[in-house]
Parts: sequence; structure tokens; C-alpha cells
Amino acid sequence: MRISRFALMCSFALTRIAMAVQPEDERAATSIAPENQAEYSIKTSDGSQKEALRTIVIAAQKYVVQPIYDVPNVVNFLSNDALRENRVVNLDTLQFAVPGLYVESNNTERRITLQGISNISGAGGLVGEYVDDADVTSSPSLFGYNSIDLRAYDLAQVEVLKGPQGTLYGEGSEGGVIHYVTEKPNLNRSEVALRAVMSFTKDGAPSQEIYPVLNLPLSSTFGLRVAGEYAHEGGWLDVPAAHENDFNSQNLSDTRIEALWRPDAAFKANLLEIIHSNDYRPNQGGDTKENVMPLFGLQTVPSGEDKYDVSNIRLEYDVPEAVTIVNSATYYHDHNLMHNYFAEVPIAGTVESPVTLPLIYVPNNYNYTGISDEFRIQSNVNSSWKWAVGGFYKKVNTSNFPSAYCIGGPTSVLTSDVDAEILGNPQVFCSGFGQKITSKQLSGFADTNYKLLNRMTVGVGVRYFTDRQQNIALGAPGPQEGRFISRDPRIYMVYELSKHINAYANASKGFRSGGFNGFGVAPFNPEDVWHYELGAKTRGLESVSIGGAIFYSAYRDYQAFVEAPITHADETINAGTVHIKGGDLEVEWRPLPDLSINVNGEYVNGRFTSIIGVPPTPYDVGDPLDLSPRYQFNGAVTKEFRVAGRPWHVRLDYSQRSKVTYRNRLIGEFFYGESNRLYLLGLDAGVQWTERIRCGLTFSNLLDDRGYVDPFVQGQTASRIRPLTVGVYVDGVF
Repeated sequence: MRISRFALMCSFALTRIAMAVQPEDERAATSIAPENQAEYSIKTSDGSQKEALRTIVIAAQKYVVQPIYDVPNVVNFLSNDALRENRVVNLDTLQFAVPGLYVESNNTERRITLQGISNISGAGGLVGEYVDDADVTSSPSLFGYNSIDLRAYDLAQVEVLKGPQGTLYGEGSEGGVIHYVTEKPNLNRSEVALRAVMSFTKDGAPSQEIYPVLNLPLSSTFGLRVAGEYAHEGGWLDVPAAHENDFNSQNLSDTRIEALWRPDAAFKANLLEIIHSNDYRPNQGGDTKENVMPLFGLQTVPSGEDKYDVSNIRLEYDVPEAVTIVNSATYYHDHNLMHNYFAEVPIAGTVESPVTLPLIYVPNNYNYTGISDEFRIQSNVNSSWKWAVGGFYKKVNTSNFPSAYCIGGPTSVLTSDVDAEILGNPQVFCSGFGQKITSKQLSGFADTNYKLLNRMTVGVGVRYFTDRQQNIALGAPGPQEGRFISRDPRIYMVYELSKHINAYANASKGFRSGGFNGFGVAPFNPEDVWHYELGAKTRGLESVSIGGAIFYSAYRDYQAFVEAPITHADETINAGTVHIKGGDLEVEWRPLPDLSINVNGEYVNGRFTSIIGVPPTPYDVGDPLDLSPRYQFNGAVTKEFRVAGRPWHVRLDYSQRSKVTYRNRLIGEFFYGESNRLYLLGLDAGVQWTERIRCGLTFSNLLDDRGYVDPFVQGQTASRIRPLTVGVYVDGVF
């Protein structure tokens, strides 16, 4: 295995510096706001504090901070500790900690699906993404896969809200919302923290990660917090034709800057800035021996650049015992470039033996720029009636000009100079492609709930949404323009069956805007989901917490992707209606003060019940949804103990996920692929060496599962899970 200069620096750092973890008595289940700390722990019948289980407090409904058992839908919550123990560093790894969350990724492009709301194409994201109040949801997008690479360092918590959230979160939250809650500047003390990790992958190169944190209160009213992730991720795939081993590495830097100004108790301003850069090689295309074979006899391997920055300013003003006024403005720019990406497009044959057409992108260039602003007024009186009203504006420009692809027969032979040789080779046909989308969204929303008879809370909400779009595509006769409108209600109820059990019911509508196709093809209509859910959650129990739900969704005007095999022209159509049935269960049990057991899982069955158009169509009645796992099960056991006076912990976790599939019958019965079932076992063991220093070992994929994560096997673009990886870490705070 090769050791880079960066690896040597990290090795030196591991032996010289102590790093960032808060002492055990300072860590809380959440840190939404310091004033809510009193809600985090529960009290026993004698009034003493009970640390076995804590009440989790989240901001799921935006305008009210509430215990998770009062939220009327399934919510998966991961604290900062849980993120670290589950080895969650980004969306790609978050999916194995949250049942029903699936992320199809090639290092820069991501499709996120949740609780069965999934497809391969469409006008934008299916799942809302927020960093605090910064809206970074992909909308609109080119084929629905431009979710950015959000990183999971220096977070207070991650909240995954399942089911449509159209009323409060708007377009793009059709399947749910992923909410990253960052650690805010602490105005009471300075802090320097650092986390260093070195890991070694079986049959691959080593990786190194450094996570520094600086908290600096500049006065009693103003403070800064700067945190970052700087990593070299070693690869494990080989390219024999190019004489490269472990080629799929990446070098990543991500810096988050936050400022807090609180001149008095009534007003505060938060500023957030994220700067991200990643130079990478894709982790796609490995065969059973984990070798990548470039097309056309190339000796140059694919590569990419992913850069984005997010700026957000949030202003909040409290009128005591009346209302809170909030305004959140966000600027977001994303640019990624994929160069020399190759695929083999199936054009005939069978599922087992497809006939494919080689294709290579030279390059695929993508830019997204958006601004958004949300203004809302909400009640802040601790009474039975709570409400919020507001408005939202968003303008985005999405473009992949200039981009090009080349196709050719299996006899094409090219040398290492990719651009010159491809564009000048008479056996290979090259064509430019591109599309520019401008979207202006405007919406108004309201949500309110009222507590009746001290046992039942009922609530209603609604959002009116309008989206004006313009599309300019290469090959189209001129701009395509249009307007898409949606009205989206929800109604919910939470009922206290006993002092330990809350039951709830909700019905909500989520939606995704329509859009335009290139080459003068007709536009496609919006799609929507009506979601119905019944569930129950426990509250106030000393050693166990249980939450479960069953749900049913009617997914209408499903936006489907059609790809012409010869011209590779892309088109999105409305394919039909899908009915989704499923259930979700989560159990946390602490039978002993030093032993905890966590189990969660989800089962989803989504199938087409009606089809638009005359066959051949992309799907038939009874076909399952693309990119939707039928089931996922997670389990973990954590044991805490003391050796030589020092606290230790050992955590063993297991995740199992079903296959996911992808098909398009319009192209042919042969156009079908499926991933492998995945069986993932992990281990985290560490010691609190001093009050401020922790160190330990992590083991990921102990079973060394080498299965495909996504179903794009026929085109040789499927990604495999990272092999068995062993890591050592040191954490400390000063």
C-alpha cells in the first residue's frame, strides 16, 4: 500500500496531538439551543435525574422545538455521538444508519430516496436537505441526481423526517427531509478541538482524516466557530490498462464557518458559510476482481472535481409572550466536472447477456446557482395554541453546458491522450449536449395546532406553490417556458393514550414540480404523493423507548426516465401511479446502566398499480419501484465498562439491506439491473484516556462484503461497498 505525504503528516499528528471529544458529563442527546438543555434528561418518580435514556428534542416542525415523541411522523435521530459510533461521515454512510434511506452516488452525483419515494429521474430532489435553516435541496436538477456532498462533522444532530413534508418544507421534500443541525458558537468559553483518524482498507490504500474545531467568543455577545474536514481517502480499485492500483482515491476539504451575534435576549443573528472541494476518482465499474477496464482501450482513468459553497444568514427577533419573527436567506453554488466517465449502454440482448454500446463523457460539466429566502412569523407563547405563517422565494439556474459524449463500436482503439484521440478518431462519434433550466419559485404556507383537553393535539397546514420555469436545451428549436402550481395540505393528530404512550395519525401531501425536456420534446407534469400514517411512541420510560408506524402512500404521475439507446437523448415522462405500503420500527433498550441495545428497521413494498400510455411503457403494472430497498434492518449493542479506572466502550453494529433494482421496459426487457444484498458488520472500541482525550479503533465491513450498492451493473457503472477497513482515532478538546 502506498503512503502519501498527507498520510505521513497524519501519522505524525496521531502521535503528537490530542483531540476533540467532550467529557461524558457534558454531552447531551441534542443541542438545538442551550436554553432547552433542561429538557434533555428525564426525571424518575423521586425527582432525581435519570441518565439512562434522555428525551430527544428536535425542531422538526420548524416553528416549535418539541420532544420527538410529540412529532406526528417517523423521525430517525442521530446525535453527535451516534454519528461517530456509526462511522457516519456523509450521506453515503448515513444511509446505512437510517432504514429506508437510500443514496445512489458516484462521488459527486447523488440520488436520495426515502421510505419508498424513489425514482431515477425528474425535476429535482425527492428529499429535502437543510443545514440548519439553509435550504440546499436539489431543485431543479438534470435527472434528479445533483444532491451535494453534505459532511457530518461537528454536528449537534441529524434529524431524518420520513414521509412528505410539503407544508413546511415545500417542493423537493416529497419523501421527507434530512436536517443537519450544526454546533453553534459558544459565547461562554473558548475551545480548540481536533479529531484525527487513520484507516487501512483491505487490498487498498490507507486513508487519513483530520477534523479541527475552533470556538472563539470575541465578546459576551459575538462568537465564531470554525470547523473542518480535511481528508485523503485511499482507493481500492485497480486499472490494469493504465498500470494504476488503488486508483479511486479522493482528496477532500470542507470548511464550515459560523458566527453568532446576540446583542440582547430578544435578537440573534446566525451566519453560516460552507466551502467544499473534492478532487476524486469514481468508485464505479469494478468487476469481480475489482478491476476497472476503460473503454476504447484507454489508458487514462476517469476523474472529477466537486466544488460548492453555501452561505446563509438567519435573523430572529422575539416579541416576548407574543411572536417570533424569523428570516433565513441562502446562497448556494455548486460546480462539478466529470471527465472521461465511461459506460456501456444496453441496446439489445437479454438481462443475463446484454448487447451494449460503449459511451464516454468528455466532459460532463454541471453548474447550479440558487438564492432563496424564507420569512415566517410564529407564536412563542407557551399555550395550547401554536401557529406559524410565512412565505418562501427561490430562484435557481441549473446548467450542464458545455458537455459532450462519444460512442463507438467495440473495435475502437484509442491511445492515452483521451481528448485528442477521441475527438479525432473516425471510428468514434462525438456529440455535444447540454441543458439550462431557470426556475423561480414562490410559495406561502401556514401551519397550526391546538391542544384539546390536555390529551389530544390536532393540527392542520397548507402550502401554495408556484414555479415558473424556462428551459433551453441543445437541439431544441427555442426556449420552453411554463408554470407549475401545487396546493398541498396536511392534517395530523397526537393523542396521549397514557402518560407513557403517544399515538398519532397524519395525512400529508408532498409534491415535485414538473419540467421540460430537450430536443423539443413535450414537457412532463408535476408528481405528487398522498401519504397516510398511523404510529405510536413511548415517553418517559426509564429503560426503554419504542416507536413504530405503518404507512400507505399513493404516488401519482410518477416521473420516469427514458433514454434513447443510439442518440443517448434523455427524456422524462409521467409513467403512472405507484402504491406504497410499509412499516417502521425503532427500539432502544437499556437493561443495565452500562448496556444499551438498539434495533430499527423498515419494510417497504412499492409497486405500479396503473400505467399512463400504451405499451411498450417504462414499467408494467406490478413492477417494483426503482432504487427502493424492500427492507433494511439495523442493530447495535453497546457495552460500557471500566478498566484501571478508565471508562471504556465497545459497540457492535450490524446492518442488512435488500437488493435494489432498475428497469426500463420501453428500451427493452433486457434493460434491467439489480444490486446485491448487503450484510455489514462494524465495531467501535475506545477508551476515555483522560477527561479530555479519547482514543480507539473502528472496524467497518468486518464481513468484507464486496457487493454492489446500486443496480447499474449492466452499464459497468455500479459502485461497490468499501472492503474491510480498520481505523485508529484520537479525539481531544482543550
